[in-house]
Amino acid sequence: MKAIRVMAEIPEDRVLTVRLPEDVDPGSAEVLVLVSERVDESGAHTLEELLRSLDAGACGGRTREEIDEQIEAERRAWE
Repeated sequence: MKAIRVMAEIPEDRVLTVRLPEDVDPGSAEVLVLVSERVDESGAHTLEELLRSLDAGACGGRTREEIDEQIEAERRAWE
């Protein structure tokens, strides 16, 4: 498999046309599109950025084990 890098501008209709070099044979191909990440108009970040930013402190300072224990205690209380 051969990789070809082509820079493109995505238009408002989001229809992208790509002209490949002559040495590319017709047939099936896998197309990968990389788009720059950015904050949307609401100020929300991408899911990937959110997941990267989470740490134990984001859960009230509790560890995963502490949270699991609390959930298990709550389940036992239902019985």
